[in-house]
Amino acid sequence: MQLFAEIPGIAVIDESYVPLHLVPIDHAVPEGEYFEQGPRADDPHYFFAKRYLPELRPELRGLIMRGLVRQLRELGQNTDPQWIVIKEPNGSHASDSLMSLFPESRLLFLVRDGRDVIDSLIDAMLARDSWWQQSQVSDEPRIVSERMAFIRHHANLWLQRTISTQRAFAATPEPLRMQVGYEALLTDTTSGFGGMLEWLDMQEVGLDAIRAAVEKRSFSAIPSDQKGPGKRARSATPGQWKERLRPGEVELVEKIMGAKLQELGYEVGAGLQSDPA
Repeated sequence: MQLFAEIPGIAVIDESYVPLHLVPIDHAVPEGEYFEQGPRADDPHYFFAKRYLPELRPELRGLIMRGLVRQLRELGQNTDPQWIVIKEPNGSHASDSLMSLFPESRLLFLVRDGRDVIDSLIDAMLARDSWWQQSQVSDEPRIVSERMAFIRHHANLWLQRTISTQRAFAATPEPLRMQVGYEALLTDTTSGFGGMLEWLDMQEVGLDAIRAAVEKRSFSAIPSDQKGPGKRARSATPGQWKERLRPGEVELVEKIMGAKLQELGYEVGAGLQSDPA
């Protein structure tokens, strides 16, 4: 998202949370899109029952579009950009529902090793002085007392979000979808980002502008006091879960997401050399 923000003609929104309000996080279904397959899809008492969708979808689309333009105005961004790029990881359990409202939109599916995702969440949400704890409105830190329960919950969320986004990806016409590996993008950000811009039909963005954006937003460009453990920018090294997750935690995570990790091309079941403190 930060890379896209450096390109003229692109406006960005950092997690609108619209999908969270469309599909309750605990009610997403593995069988298919929520509005069509949810537990109350056929219930006429349910506001979003599928019998009402032909009328509701255009209304929801218009509401969301007006809201996004209002947000861009409030954020001081271009309200008529070529593209609006919305980063929405915590709403990706509703990827297929959201894409059903905007079938002409494009889906950029950024895939990351779920074990690194869990490690990052532990660093952000279980440490008393982390950036996430400091962002909470309460003076009391929101500490999760049961670490394994926390890991189990978020591993299941990762799996749910991945499955939903894969469904949305499969339902999106090939020219409108792109899947990118986080680790590959980190290895060669210039080429990877350039490929994304080409996919968005922004070939006019030159290599110098792409390199400038990558350099400005690189991990090395972040001041040292703004990165590291407990910070938003913690690390730029994939695979740190191997040193930070305990063997029992790795076993739990891989039990939940192992099959999906293998499907996505990640190695599963590699032994750990030590049990970190």
